[in-house]
Amino acid sequence: MQPRPPGPRPAALVIAALVALGGILLSSAPAHAQDPEPTPPEGLAELIEQLADEDAGVRANAADEIAGHGKDAKSATSALITALGDDEAIVRAAAAVALGAIGPGAKQATLALGSRLTDDDVAVRREAAWALERIGPGARLAIGALAKALADEDVDVRRAAVRAIGAAGGRKATSALIAALESPDAWVRFRAAFFLQGHGAEARSAVSKLTALLADESEDVRGAAAGALGAIGEAAAPAIPKLLEAAIDVESSVRAWALDALPRVGTPAADALPLLTAALADDDTEVRAIACLALGDYGAEALGAVPAIAKLLDDDEREVRVSAARGLGRLGDASARPALEKARAVAQKEGDDDLVATIAEALAGLGDGGGD
Repeated sequence: MQPRPPGPRPAALVIAALVALGGILLSSAPAHAQDPEPTPPEGLAELIEQLADEDAGVRANAADEIAGHGKDAKSATSALITALGDDEAIVRAAAAVALGAIGPGAKQATLALGSRLTDDDVAVRREAAWALERIGPGARLAIGALAKALADEDVDVRRAAVRAIGAAGGRKATSALIAALESPDAWVRFRAAFFLQGHGAEARSAVSKLTALLADESEDVRGAAAGALGAIGEAAAPAIPKLLEAAIDVESSVRAWALDALPRVGTPAADALPLLTAALADDDTEVRAIACLALGDYGAEALGAVPAIAKLLDDDEREVRVSAARGLGRLGDASARPALEKARAVAQKEGDDDLVATIAEALAGLGDGGGD
């Protein structure tokens, strides 16, 4: 079986929420030495001064108004870092919100925000975690503090922390997310597995934990775990028996993720093809679409499924028709040409230019063209 060529997957399985992940890109310079701040623009300078006012209400209100300036308030970062140490929790929380509103430009506040994750006030902890999420990869220095926050007594703090770890990315995030797979909070387990999908083979040490989660009580956790195993690739081969079971899960979302993972982890065709072929008749749109693509990944081993996939070129759901065309293109069997040409004519009549292009590409993959 050939590895899957790069290409789009059905919409429900696209991990649009994941940020770009990769190696640790932080400078070796201390956070406070990075990115010198510009002179505060007119109007913002007064708000920055108010952060030092004797009245806590004035200080909190100033931070709130600074937050309204979003990324344009980057020059207020230093003053907001100071405000994170204010005696009043309302001010500390407002400062964290403002730093989050500034976003990546406030990365020099990473360590200060990380220290607020153990604040006595739950609102401060929540806002600090949220701010770190908004800072994204620039907040990688706080991953250790965020990992500890996954055990916070407050559910919102835990959930904001796992999102922040996912947004930060990098190797330390991989380790923290793998540890989070054992959280007693199902939502944290789900997000940890979901984010690990963006780490690919770097998460291979999580195979045993992810495999265990295929039996989780939460369908979201089961589905995300299957997706993460698929992203790991052939290093997740030990999970094949459980993925085969997940491919017939009672929940359609779990079936879709598991079916998608089967060719990615190297499931033998003899085990996968019967399930994938049966899934072409599933009641769920996403499952049918995934089955078309996954069968295409098996190439010559799955040629027996060509007639069944070709029938789905006339499926009621456009997503399935698109996936059927792509699957047939990957299989490259000339017997699919008549069905593809008929489907292209229908798509042309309906003015669906994108589908026409997809079918033309599939026809070209049959070996002797197919363009107009």
